[in-house]
Amino acid sequence: MIDIEAKRIVDSEYERCKQLLTEKRELVEKLGAALLSKETLTLPDLVDTLGMRPFPLKESLIEYLEELRSRE
Repeated sequence: MIDIEAKRIVDSEYERCKQLLTEKRELVEKLGAALLSKETLTLPDLVDTLGMRPFPLKESLIEYLEELRSRE
């Protein structure tokens, strides 16, 4: 029973991951192109490439992001 349940969970999450990657294919490709051009991405690079997170950022993180952008 444990093996059957474990397989069900793995199969379910595999499909969920596959669907998410398919839905976000354009962003994944943009991220890949950014990595090929720079090799290392900073937080501002990620935000510029992928956009802001779907949940609000803490004020301290926003300040940190602005400081990193000012250093570039």
